[in-house]
Amino acid sequence: MSDFLSMSGYGAYVWGSYGLTLTVIGALTWWTLAGRRGARERLARIQAQTAEDSRSPHDSLPRGDAPRSDETGYTL
Repeated sequence: MSDFLSMSGYGAYVWGSYGLTLTVIGALTWWTLAGRRGARERLARIQAQTAEDSRSPHDSLPRGDAPRSDETGYTL
């Protein structure tokens, strides 16, 4: 077993390479999943905004279209 792990003196290089490779693959997997989660959250916000913007024509005034006035009473 010791001969296998030492790999004729190259064990540190071989096992270090395996460790580095697994670390990079793990980091890339985490980064991909985090990006996917963020993309899904952005998509949900966009879909919610789109659904809000396409309200039924039978609704009264869509938000933001009502006449407003300032404190003097003049319509803006």
